Amino acid sequence: WIRDLVRANQFSDPFLIAGFARRILHLQVTQSPEPVTVQLQIDVQGNNQWIDWRQFTLKPDESTSFIFPEAFAATWLRLSVDRDCEATACLHLTSDRFHDGSAAENKTLFHGLADVENDEVFDTQFFPAQHNRNLRVIAQHDQTKVDTFFEFTKSQFNFEPAIPDAKLKERLTAKPVFDVDAASVRIQHAGQTLRLPKGHERMDRPFENGWPRSVREVISERQLANIHGTFYEVPLVINGQPSAWNLMRPIASHRKRISDYASWNGLLVLGGVRNDATDDGHVFVDPQANTGLWFGGIDDLWRLGKPIGDGGPWLKTPVKAGEVSDAYLMTGYDKKTVKFSHESKQPVTIRLEIDVTGTGVWMAYQSFVVPSREVLTHQFPVGFSANWVRAVCDQEAQVTVQFEYR
Repeated sequence: WIRDLVRANQFSDPFLIAGFARRILHLQVTQSPEPVTVQLQIDVQGNNQWIDWRQFTLKPDESTSFIFPEAFAATWLRLSVDRDCEATACLHLTSDRFHDGSAAENKTLFHGLADVENDEVFDTQFFPAQHNRNLRVIAQHDQTKVDTFFEFTKSQFNFEPAIPDAKLKERLTAKPVFDVDAASVRIQHAGQTLRLPKGHERMDRPFENGWPRSVREVISERQLANIHGTFYEVPLVINGQPSAWNLMRPIASHRKRISDYASWNGLLVLGGVRNDATDDGHVFVDPQANTGLWFGGIDDLWRLGKPIGDGGPWLKTPVKAGEVSDAYLMTGYDKKTVKFSHESKQPVTIRLEIDVTGTGVWMAYQSFVVPSREVLTHQFPVGFSANWVRAVCDQEAQVTVQFEYR
């Protein structure tokens, strides 16, 4: 149910819940003058044998989030209510496995890419050519500031000199889709500001050869964003329409100076190879051409590093009573902590609200009474998940709400 008008004692459709390591149910009841009891039934074996498992009683306009125990085992679940109302019941089903970017095999896989603080790098931009299936490459050189054009051939996997192309250069010049303030990374979407975690501070500004690419469609209708040290999936819901940034999710965080990325003949190509790297099956370098590229699979990106980051909607920000902050990304992150502080002489109450669908279905999470000029820390329970989070303060104050994802 997503803000559905639900009839009393009528069960929802069955929802598959088997096979997921972490499961959390978000519930909210509105448009009811009396408290509503929600009955949760489960089908353990998948044989249409339903049993009552748990009940939740919610006051009008109340919401709750329930994390299923690790030992929970069932195939399907369904819900019913004891009186007519408008209800939201949304499940977040996730894995508890994250690839460790520091693991030996993953470090080896991406060893040829330059660190974000390393200026000794082959900066490249590239574009798959349709007419011959080669990769058109522009190598950018810090010292000479002269671009060199190549085609990386599909047949031989080598760099062949190409005629300079000013139109290609203009087409491949990257412009960031984000900006950064003291609190976090910002993206403009559908008339609102969405906020994302920060990575390394070096990513606040362009590199010597300009901004790295921050968004590109790869394969078919699968769009990736590389923003401030994290790769994201960004759905293309409708062809020709703007990207659905509200439905984005992180893939991996990194400290690499990745100048460009693209899919080419079934491979993922990354620019930003160290200039002392050597051919290793993923890195292809031509010392005479003074350039190099990294090749792998799209799914290798999940091995680049666990999604992490720091930031939030407010950092010593003047806010008014009842003012709602920008939405800050929460989905796809594991260990989550938030810290509150303010500069008022008396305590203030800050309420966190969560968007459980990514489409603006907001419900209250918890209110926190923050003492004057102290830092209050809250650690989210293991398995807690929501798409976005925002803050509301009960009085005018200079407020900080900052999240740490580890």
